[in-house]
Amino acid sequence: MDRFDFSPLFRSTIGFDRLARLVDTASRIDSTALSYPPYNIEKTGEDAYRLTMAVAGFAREEIDIVAHENTLTITGKAQEDDESRYLQPIEEYVARGITPAEELLDKFHGPWEGSVGPVFREYAY
Repeated sequence: MDRFDFSPLFRSTIGFDRLARLVDTASRIDSTALSYPPYNIEKTGEDAYRLTMAVAGFAREEIDIVAHENTLTITGKAQEDDESRYLQPIEEYVARGITPAEELLDKFHGPWEGSVGPVFREYAY
């Protein structure tokens, strides 16, 4: 039993409602929050165990496991993704002084001869 019912205190402590509510909320511990990230400990032998953790978004190289004085510490440091590659097309358009819409219109009236069919061949992923 890990829960206490403080509701009788609310009736008999006039003026101390805030204190009773603080004690009540402090005693409510979410047990699922204590086990994040999800893990599983399996006994594989007499003195052998296997710890399995769900660490989504981390590569093996980004996880550091340290055992020190009967304490296992697992930390993860995600490598920062270089997002500057997304700016390259914008910088090219700015340098040329033409928007993507203007480029498509020029091709539509020029080499594509009023057809939108070539757009799928040239810009398909």
